[in-house]
Amino acid sequence: MDFRTWLENNEPQKGINISDRSQPFTDLILDGIKTIETRDSRSLNSTIGKRVGIIRTGKGPATLVGYATIGEPIFYRNQREFDRDWKRHRVGPESPFYIGSNGKWGYPIMNPKRTKPRPVASRGIVIRNLAESPEPDLAYLLGSAGSIPQIGPERQVGDPSHGSVKFLSPQGSYRYVQYVDGNPASALQIVSRDGINGQVANVYTLPEYRKQGLARGLLDRARKGFESITHSKDLSGLGAIWKGKVLQFKLRKTKAGDGFAYKILVDNKMIGHISGFENDVPGKNCFAIYKTEINQEFRGTGLYQKAVQYVANNYKDGAYVHTWDSSSLLKKALNKMPTMTTEPEKKRIWIKPKIGDNNEI
Repeated sequence: MDFRTWLENNEPQKGINISDRSQPFTDLILDGIKTIETRDSRSLNSTIGKRVGIIRTGKGPATLVGYATIGEPIFYRNQREFDRDWKRHRVGPESPFYIGSNGKWGYPIMNPKRTKPRPVASRGIVIRNLAESPEPDLAYLLGSAGSIPQIGPERQVGDPSHGSVKFLSPQGSYRYVQYVDGNPASALQIVSRDGINGQVANVYTLPEYRKQGLARGLLDRARKGFESITHSKDLSGLGAIWKGKVLQFKLRKTKAGDGFAYKILVDNKMIGHISGFENDVPGKNCFAIYKTEINQEFRGTGLYQKAVQYVANNYKDGAYVHTWDSSSLLKKALNKMPTMTTEPEKKRIWIKPKIGDNNEI
């Protein structure tokens, strides 16, 4: 067996994210129409010469849809060079992935092959692991008082017939369990050294009871017993998603030079900001995003997109960013938002206000 045959017959362990938010890029790749994948930087260098998975993002959960081999990149120095190669990369001026002032890298995509779609649970901004990595089994959190070796002795407070029960450990574990029809269905573990400030250590809900708000209800109960509750930095994929859904944050608008900064606060601590200028487009009430940041531990939770949406909600015409001012990471984050639209002729990406969305500013 020659090397090329071996390479194509062995399932890759890594996959690259391809956003279908604005165009069906994954289908174009797997149909052999799009043969160049463009990037703002040489972010795919580690995949050159390798067979990788094609992971569809931007439309529902990340999904593996095929495989391809990545070649040595070429560099487009300007719009003229980029537009001349449109037939290969299929990225036009109306796309949020259009070339900026710093040029664009194009990676050849060779020998594409479709596969049966399957979800990818791992996380990654550019590249993800394809090897199955199941979520940790935390079903033990549903156990009765003192039945969990990892926790040790516990004291039960409450009765399952009342819906939820709290289990207290002398070692600083506070375990909340929600019961449905007399059976444990969801559990939340808080750890605390002083009994005043807590941290979410683990959360688990039986699959058949997920997306019903059971864990959120347990967190609401736990918050009544602590002055503050933060989240562990060591989270599983599902844990990070849940964290983004239940995390309580506020935006605080402050003056910043000639513009304004919306500080993102969690437990009254600044964990990021969205900064820019108001009403700089004639005839529009809007916010021009110039710079954004968010702490590493909150990335992948969806909190950043919520904050951007809340900023946009404060202006009749929403918020926007120039394509040449925005990083590839910012563009990808905005691409995941259903209120995102583009203004190709002005090279702007807009986030339209969402009616009825609460914002805490």
